[in-house]
Amino acid sequence: MKQLLIIAILFLSIGITAQDLVNEQQTLFGSRKKSIRAYIALNHKAITLNNQIGLLAGGELSLVFNHKLNVGLFGYGMYNDVQSDYIDNYNYSYFFEYGAGGLKLEPVFLSNSVIHFTLPIEMGIGAASINRYRFYQDDFDWDANTANYDVFGFIEPGVKAEVNLFKNLRFAGGIGYQFTDVINLANTESYPLNGWTINAGLKLGWF
Repeated sequence: MKQLLIIAILFLSIGITAQDLVNEQQTLFGSRKKSIRAYIALNHKAITLNNQIGLLAGGELSLVFNHKLNVGLFGYGMYNDVQSDYIDNYNYSYFFEYGAGGLKLEPVFLSNSVIHFTLPIEMGIGAASINRYRFYQDDFDWDANTANYDVFGFIEPGVKAEVNLFKNLRFAGGIGYQFTDVINLANTESYPLNGWTINAGLKLGWF
């Protein structure tokens, strides 16, 4: 089912993009002038981790090609407390840390409309660890407080709706489904980050 979801999104993206290209070619003296623009974004995402909600904040820097394709780099970090099932020999419970970043490909459809949609695909590298203290606490020490950690690859296809608030400002929100490699963490299942995600953000730039 999950594989069918990815294939369906990819084929839908390719099909609509191909149709747009066909429409562009139906002109008397060639296609419209090509353009490259850019934007920055502030993003939030909600995930499920160990049957709890994890909240992530991050940023994105992307180029916009011909108003139809966003290509950029992004990064996220989890900022709320998500407790693991790991308990050390002193009976201390440990928390998850999670961050990710990579490449984003995002076909855009009907971008001139006030409300339009995109089919983003995020892919990259993530890192997760189990820590006695959160990273922002004064007594945090990586070597002393980390039970173990792992680095893994991931891919997340999704769908978003965007609203043109102003000429240079857009609000975007949608859902995705994240797939990862096996993640090796103490007292944790092999795919703890696989699942649906919810995201929202603001894009500021030249579209």
